[in-house]
Amino acid sequence: MYPRMMNNVFYLIFSLLLVKFKFTYSIIITLILQTTVYAVLFGSIRVAIILLLPRKLMSYLFGKLMNIKFPSVMLMVLIKFWIRQFKVCTNDIVDPLQSFQSLSGFFNRRINMDNRYIPDKSLKDVIYSPSDSVLTQVAIFNDSKAKIKGLDFTLKQILKKQVLGNYAYCVFYLSPGDFHDFVSFNDFISQEYTHIQGDLMPVNNIFTHKVTHLLALQERVVVEGSFHGRKAFYVPVGALNVGNITMSKVNIQTNQFTQSLKQQCSNQYKTGETIGQFKLGSTVVIIFELFEGENIKIINNGKVMIGQKCIEIVME
Repeated sequence: MYPRMMNNVFYLIFSLLLVKFKFTYSIIITLILQTTVYAVLFGSIRVAIILLLPRKLMSYLFGKLMNIKFPSVMLMVLIKFWIRQFKVCTNDIVDPLQSFQSLSGFFNRRINMDNRYIPDKSLKDVIYSPSDSVLTQVAIFNDSKAKIKGLDFTLKQILKKQVLGNYAYCVFYLSPGDFHDFVSFNDFISQEYTHIQGDLMPVNNIFTHKVTHLLALQERVVVEGSFHGRKAFYVPVGALNVGNITMSKVNIQTNQFTQSLKQQCSNQYKTGETIGQFKLGSTVVIIFELFEGENIKIINNGKVMIGQKCIEIVME
């Protein structure tokens, strides 16, 4: 059962408790019951506690906090702590650390792209890394359904539309220490941008394995388009404290308590060109069409850098 549906059940229980108990007692009883049920269902107290929290509000407020201009001495302490904690590579940072005026400014720093693998001419059957990230999943949809290492979602669930044909997908996870821009995985032409409202749960291994259909439940942007005559979908996915996703060529900004929206917009992106930016770090899912007789070959997985060859489309 989805967390949102379960919350509705507990709201009903809370309402029924109000008939017999005082407001405070009703809240306490409901929270204890809800925490216990979540802990049993998901096998984790940590998951249970996070599911109880107002995650979208937390992410919105966290984004506001990151834009506060702290005193320079305090800000430097926080930035250096972040660098140590998340093993940030400072050699790539273009601007001096003292130039940042907020934590958000540091998180969304510019880097020297000369140290990345962006090709002068992209190969048409190759998926290049869209981010400094960890390539965690690569697979072919089986009857339009992905099911591998805890992921379990259909094409329709994640794209919110019916799609025909054979498709493969790959999942790139950005850690808090990574560069937060995400770029085009090949010479990509967009046709439509869809902002899909959703939850903002963590996308780490614990939640990926405990929460069914996790990526299909999250707030995300679906960019539909094609590369070299092949249909593809580029999906940046939000997460807890990372609800804010901005796009470079269209006016879409997530986690703003607005309704989902759709824009028809044709844009051309060269391989390695910025498509958008996370305000902290999250996940990019790339879904691409396979023609009859085609398969996928993994070139690099694990830790990858922007522009690095990851997947090759080959004939069986």
